[in-house]
Amino acid sequence: MATEDFKYLLTDNTGQTIATAEQARNTTLTQIKDALGTFNSHMAAWAGALSSLTTGDKSSLVNAINWVLAKENTHESTSAMHDVYDYLDAAYNGYYGAGIHNSLYRGKNLGSSLTADQFARINDGTFKGLWLGDYIEKEITFNYLVPPVDSNGYAIAGTDTTASTTANIVMNILHFDYFYNVGDNDEKGKHTHHAIFMPRWGLYPAPMNKKASASAGDSTAGGYAGSDMRTKYLAAAEGIFNSFFGANHILLHGEILSNAVTNGRVTGCAKYDCKVELMDTVQLFGRSMHNGELADESALPDVKCDQRIQFAAYKLATQSVGIVNWCWLRNVASATKFAFQKSTFPYDIYPASFIHNVKPYAAIC
Repeated sequence: MATEDFKYLLTDNTGQTIATAEQARNTTLTQIKDALGTFNSHMAAWAGALSSLTTGDKSSLVNAINWVLAKENTHESTSAMHDVYDYLDAAYNGYYGAGIHNSLYRGKNLGSSLTADQFARINDGTFKGLWLGDYIEKEITFNYLVPPVDSNGYAIAGTDTTASTTANIVMNILHFDYFYNVGDNDEKGKHTHHAIFMPRWGLYPAPMNKKASASAGDSTAGGYAGSDMRTKYLAAAEGIFNSFFGANHILLHGEILSNAVTNGRVTGCAKYDCKVELMDTVQLFGRSMHNGELADESALPDVKCDQRIQFAAYKLATQSVGIVNWCWLRNVASATKFAFQKSTFPYDIYPASFIHNVKPYAAIC
């Protein structure tokens, strides 16, 4: 089928075929052109001397201007013909929801929360009115845990204290249906449509693992699944997501996480029930970071714990969704270090007890 033929099949949000809408638009443009031509001929005849117009002339002129304005206002209100994103939603009428919505970045402010209709469009998998980079933004007050530290500011064993802060948080859409139809038939969340949301910047500081004491060394034993980050410090982030979306809209889904490390290499992985998690290097950069890209080349993390694809928004518009931002990643890099995203260099590794930004994602359904 020729490309031109599609306009006789696709429909806009009024039910008209694109060809019919195009014909109506061209007719209106011709009418406007004729009206402006008449107006210009009158102005030329009057030589701009408006004071010489008769009452009838003035009435005709005002009517002509009002007619043109009415046509323009009608055009402006037909959003499907004016906004390419609304037009695509109307043209596809919900088909290929995740596919087309993962292919275009918009970055529109959706307000301070998702509406019931927006949740419904996520639930039915059409994702109408939602595009990559779109975000919700609001100021919230939350608590998070602060570990004791040694003289260098690294986290050590001991009783955590609680800090409270108020911050303006922006949650961006990074992907649609990232986990949909992925994994075993009994995979949690496999058959639930969802959108991946992530804060644009880090939420609060925390270590991946505390050191056993001020004199002890760092450790990645237990991998990401057994880390202090996942078992303790991500709880505050889950509370923040609950504040934005409601606990019932945080999708419980399955992911494979590292849970054992031997001689600096991941030697064990298992499937875990997940809600709020840190990214890995594949989700951020599109590939595992191995060999010369690791600061510690002697320890290569096991690729089988990595996710399969990059988040779509990071592929299309990396800087617009805060890729240049200090934050932890969940990849084990050595016996003592985890992966880390930096603003001065896209990837590095840091001691597990280093305290820095927590920037996780959640699947919203």
